Amino acid sequence: MILKMVLRIQGADFARPEEILSFGFGLNDFEIKSTIIKRDGLYVLKDEKILTPMDLI
Repeated sequence: MILKMVLRIQGADFARPEEILSFGFGLNDFEIKSTIIKRDGLYVLKDEKILTPMDLI
């Protein structure tokens, strides 16, 4: 199974994918540790568009 997440945060808040799997899906620590989590990028939301940091330069 592949689960794709886009985590959107504001201000000084942050969310780890592991926390989403635990609180959102009820996975236990063993299930989370045996899951492969791959981050494919860090993005910025500006004017409702998703941009890379390089797009802002």
